[in-house]
Amino acid sequence: MWAWVQGELRAYSERLLTLYVTDSERQIALADETPDLTANPELSNRLAEVSREKKWFDLHAAVLSHRSDSHQSVVTAHLNALPQNDMRGIERLRTSFGSREFFNLSTKLKDVRLVDAAMKCLADAPELWAKYDAQEAFFRLLFMQWLQTFGFTGLESEMGRSVLAKSIEAAIDTPDNPLISCIVSVQPDWSSWPLRPNIWGKIPSLHRDTVLQSTANGLLAKFLDGKASLPESKDLLPYFVEETNVRAALGRTSNLVASIELFERFPELSERLLMSWIRSISHSGNEISFTVARRIGDLILSRKWSSAADELSRLAENRRELRPALDASRSLLGTMRRIQLLLIGLLAGKDEIDLWSALEKLGLHLYPYGPGADDLWQRAGGEVSDLRRFSTGREAWSTVIAQARVGRYQVTLGSLTNAMLEDFPYNDDLKMIARLINER
Repeated sequence: MWAWVQGELRAYSERLLTLYVTDSERQIALADETPDLTANPELSNRLAEVSREKKWFDLHAAVLSHRSDSHQSVVTAHLNALPQNDMRGIERLRTSFGSREFFNLSTKLKDVRLVDAAMKCLADAPELWAKYDAQEAFFRLLFMQWLQTFGFTGLESEMGRSVLAKSIEAAIDTPDNPLISCIVSVQPDWSSWPLRPNIWGKIPSLHRDTVLQSTANGLLAKFLDGKASLPESKDLLPYFVEETNVRAALGRTSNLVASIELFERFPELSERLLMSWIRSISHSGNEISFTVARRIGDLILSRKWSSAADELSRLAENRRELRPALDASRSLLGTMRRIQLLLIGLLAGKDEIDLWSALEKLGLHLYPYGPGADDLWQRAGGEVSDLRRFSTGREAWSTVIAQARVGRYQVTLGSLTNAMLEDFPYNDDLKMIARLINER
């Protein structure tokens, strides 16, 4: 056919083509075999006109690309011939000129019909993303089309993350921007992208909760895996420290160093949550290092979490790795609990225990009217005259213990404890105090 059109039947080329091109397959086959037409400008012009009139747009593109016109002129002429929303022949021009050249032409001409072909250029040559300009509507449309077609495939590199960040930052100030909706629908977690801190406060209200929640969860997971820093945005912070999410994230990680750092950095995280985490790791097979245990204890002490210290002491009975935490936070424990831990070998420092104070508190509980009740003071070696009139039992215990402590009376720790044991022989607290006295 091309031999006839270019040869002696050139005058009948339009008639020949009309007879031959009866369907799209023949038109495409003819376009695929288009010869070099640079030496026949008159023929190429006539063929271009015929193919435009007949709407043979693959042939039209092939004829234009096989003559001496510049690539930009060819693409422009073909676009002018195409009806609106028609992209036939464009892919032929892309393959003819190559991805790099065609991408440059597409971004220069900015015709929306070139978006699909430009997207294929990016798929062939991802380094072309370096030319991305988020301020240009054509580029944003191209990016949105990419997301809808490929998702985030091909955008995992540092360059790809930069493109995402630039797109968001360029679109975020535009109300009802479809690009934001597109990004959120594909990926609401923006934790992997290098966004400016002020972006989080500008997210449209329609997507705000979705993005902030997903991003905070993503950042939390990355931080606990040692792959991200903590957020500095005041907009992200409430989502980041939300207890349910933090609890779930802690349950999915074995990185204890990052986990305790999370509590150290965020005072918003509660005592209840810390204890839930400590219970979890103590019941698991995870090894608790000395450093982690010590940081746990220091944290509990700094926050003055006495309930946490008490529960920690009970967990430490079965997990000796928690002993450094117990040592660090022991000052928050009640006297009786510390005595108990001393006796079972979990705490050292017997001399640190104030047994007089322990007896005072226990005495007030057992003898609320004061040490004169049931002749306790006399049985312990004291005199009736020691007990002047006191307004309350608390005042009585406080006064006589303070004076007995400095040796003013004949009453000793041992004698007072033994006298109390006569009345309460099965009291475990009294028995522990007696045992500690005897071991000193």
